[in-house]
Amino acid sequence: MLDMQIISANKRIMLFNKKTFQTRLAGDEKLIGAAGLVLGLYIAAAVGCAYMAIAFRWPKTAFGFENYIALPMFLSSLASLSQGLVIFYIVYIVFRLRFLRKNTTAASGQMVMVDVKRRKFHFKKYASPLVCVIALYFLAKIVWFVSSKDFTINREGRFIVDKFSPILLIVLGLSAGYEKKKIANSFAVFAAVFVVSISILVIDFTREAALPFGAMAVYCLTQKKRVKTILFSLMALMFLVLSVVGRGNVPVHSLASAINSLTAWSSTPLEIFETVVGYMFGFSIIQFTYVQNSLLGVFELSDFFYAISPLPRDFYANPPDYLRWNLGEYIPMGGLAEAYRASVFAYYFVWVFLGITFSYSDSVSENWRRALSVALCVLICVLIFQYNLRTTFRVIYIIYGLLVFSVLKRIRVRIVE
Repeated sequence: MLDMQIISANKRIMLFNKKTFQTRLAGDEKLIGAAGLVLGLYIAAAVGCAYMAIAFRWPKTAFGFENYIALPMFLSSLASLSQGLVIFYIVYIVFRLRFLRKNTTAASGQMVMVDVKRRKFHFKKYASPLVCVIALYFLAKIVWFVSSKDFTINREGRFIVDKFSPILLIVLGLSAGYEKKKIANSFAVFAAVFVVSISILVIDFTREAALPFGAMAVYCLTQKKRVKTILFSLMALMFLVLSVVGRGNVPVHSLASAINSLTAWSSTPLEIFETVVGYMFGFSIIQFTYVQNSLLGVFELSDFFYAISPLPRDFYANPPDYLRWNLGEYIPMGGLAEAYRASVFAYYFVWVFLGITFSYSDSVSENWRRALSVALCVLICVLIFQYNLRTTFRVIYIIYGLLVFSVLKRIRVRIVE
């Protein structure tokens, strides 16, 4: 029960009755927070989808790997995956308990005075400018695409997005979700995000078009805004479906051909659903199983140390050839499969590192930082199976950057007799 609250220029002092007082200073209060739940739920859904694809040939997954995997082979490969998941949750819970124990005060029969130092950084001051700057950056690239006659494809194989785009799009979505000013401003922010997403969709046909609305949904979820969470989740799902189904159907050489490609699809709604579910879930586990039981691709322990290094490629005199890691020209092994191929140490190290990362993601103080870190953890769930390990660890290091610069509340507790 709150008995007194005094607010001064630099600090906030609160006097509580200790019979009912229990405060957790930052982050999620539950033992297993959002980031901890999402990996387990994703793997459970992916295993179920992969089992159906192998046993019943539905849904079909990318590259048809399910046709080369027998059901006993698939079931035996789940042993290593289960061991890794157990290690992940052991590490996750150990670090969560350590955090909650340090940041929980509970007693009875006395009064406590809690001195909370004010946070110095207020994200809401920068939300609108961030939306404007990032939206203008992408809109400038879109205008260049529409007006230019000579189109240059970047090394990611796209016209608009590049390797930094996922982070910019996530920040764009979180900034838009944080916007709390007038309705006109909110509508303008929503319109800017929508224009950026739809332009990336029709020009590049990449799943990154769904990232802004996905980030907005994650932020609204952390704020317990159920209606907005459902709305933005449906928007993100719509962009995800359109990007997966439309990819590669029609070559895009102009804005007109990009728009025409949207009407060139002949897929039924059931085929669209099968494509999205099979690719996002079933393909992850099937790809991992396929790498375990094939000799395609080369990934050694030296490659593992290079993959987890935060140093740019230019710092290495003889960097590894990425193509050696692939199962085919455009088919990576997947980060977890690469670690498994490198050594047992590398495989379990990745699970331990993920446990620590996801645990601290649920312990970030400010809501916007926690929303961003949880959104990146959701992205990691897919990256760790479908993209190379170096890409996954780049995202992990961004999460640690959020943790380093997170301004945690400093608490001093005094017993008042």
